[in-house]
This record gives sequence, C-alpha cells and structure tokens, in this order.
Amino acid sequence: MPKTVYLHSVSIRGVTQTKEYAASERIDESVAALRAVYKISLGRYVQDLLAGIVDSVSVAKDSPYCYFHARRLEKSLSITIKEKDRIVEFSMPLHEAKRILIPSSDRNPLTMSKIYVETHQKIASYRSDLLNHLS
Repeated sequence: MPKTVYLHSVSIRGVTQTKEYAASERIDESVAALRAVYKISLGRYVQDLLAGIVDSVSVAKDSPYCYFHARRLEKSLSITIKEKDRIVEFSMPLHEAKRILIPSSDRNPLTMSKIYVETHQKIASYRSDLLNHLS
C-alpha cells in the first residue's frame, strides 16, 4: 500500500520571494534545526497553543536574531520563522503539528498535564490579584 505523504505550502522571503512545497519531514528538520541553532524549546509553547489555552505564541531572540510566531486557526496552525536573512512561513493541519513541533521528550502526558495545571494556577492567581486590586 502506498505511503500517504502530506505536502505543506512553504513561503520563503528574502530579496525575492519563492514558494516551495515541503513534506512534513522537511518541516520537522527545519524546526529541529531551529531548536539546535537557537536553543529555543518550542514544545511547551506549542502545547498550550494546541490545547487551546492560547491562540498564538511568539518567541524572539536578539542574538543571533530569530523570531518564531505560531497562530492556531480552526483546523490548522500558521507558523512564521524569521531569521537574519530570511522569513519562512508555513501552515499545517493541527494533527500534524503535535508530531512535528513537540519533541517526543515533551509529549509525556504527565508533563503536558503538569504544564496545563501550572498554567491554570497562574491564570487563577492573576485573576485573583486583579480582583483584589480592583476592590
């Protein structure tokens, strides 16, 4: 039986804009390179995004310059990665995003539920502080 390959539209901007198509594995490699080169762990941010806790996440680093922005849409995830000399944009279905963007070490259900609980505790604390301030 032939293997199903999902293709994703990838836009790379520089002096000239080119549009290419890439299989999930190539996007996986690009995100892994982003983690390795810029030492940015995207897993915890993308988990909140995929869980619906937030609608978008942005992470930036000044030296070396790197900017990552992801936005959750109804059925897909739209991602922009800006580096010193290029901008890469792509989108992917939500079911693909977890496998590609969250390292397997971060996919542990206990870790995910811990992050979920900690996030909700922070939100409750902020809400309580705000209500006390307004009173």
